[in-house]
Amino acid sequence: MARLARFPDFAALLGTTEDEASGAAFERLRRAETVGRPLGGAEFLARLEGLTRRTLAPRKRGRKPTSRPDDRQGELSGLSP
Repeated sequence: MARLARFPDFAALLGTTEDEASGAAFERLRRAETVGRPLGGAEFLARLEGLTRRTLAPRKRGRKPTSRPDDRQGELSGLSP
């Protein structure tokens, strides 16, 4: 229902050129194409993640931190000879 309210004549929207349509909307769509993630709000992405059982929202960038070595590094385990 919400899609129909936003785009009553979807075929006409597809037939328009970039100049005729909203430049900001097309710019957001173009940027989303290069990222490879769905374009939408947090609620929309959460719903898609629930349906697909995959992580779609962007996560924290960079490598995961390495685990710190144990403080007992010099101790021998109970299994060592």
